[in-house]
Amino acid sequence: MNALVVTSSDKAFTVVVQTLRLCGEYSVARAKDVLSARPLIGRRGFSVAVVCADSRDAVWRELARALAENGSGTVYLPCAGTEDASGALCDVGVQLLTRPLTRGALYNALRTASGISARFASLVAENASLRDKLAAQKTISRAKCMLIQQGMSEQDAHKELEKRAMESRRTLLDVASDITEKGGTRIFVPSDERKTEE
Repeated sequence: MNALVVTSSDKAFTVVVQTLRLCGEYSVARAKDVLSARPLIGRRGFSVAVVCADSRDAVWRELARALAENGSGTVYLPCAGTEDASGALCDVGVQLLTRPLTRGALYNALRTASGISARFASLVAENASLRDKLAAQKTISRAKCMLIQQGMSEQDAHKELEKRAMESRRTLLDVASDITEKGGTRIFVPSDERKTEE
């Protein structure tokens, strides 16, 4: 798993890395400021990200938000001694910590962030699977419609697709794709026409 730690403090970086090691095996990347962190977001998928703000500037909060929206379980530490307007970050799943930082609080936040990241990855995979199933169903339905337009009933069209799939040892989707690619050509010859051709 990949982790990103954004902090200019060597001490904070060491504490975060040591705590991450307790949570699991992480390959840790470091950025010392927002400017150097931004290019990393698009290039690598981070399971967990920790953003230790050096100032009360909104760019730190936006970085934490961008990481969370990109699927990283994100922990955000506002600048020391400030009342940072970070409440809206909770809405996108960012874990907020206050300073002084304790290892126990950091450990719990990292575990939660890791769980959020895993759930996000699971939802993305589930969404992709559902999209694939929907696309396959659309292709099969389109092939059935083409067979129906040539004189079959819906039930017979479905049986025809299944028969062709079984005979050719291919999936229903592959057979349906072949039919839809042929477009307007005659795919099915009704049995009464077959007799007259013979």
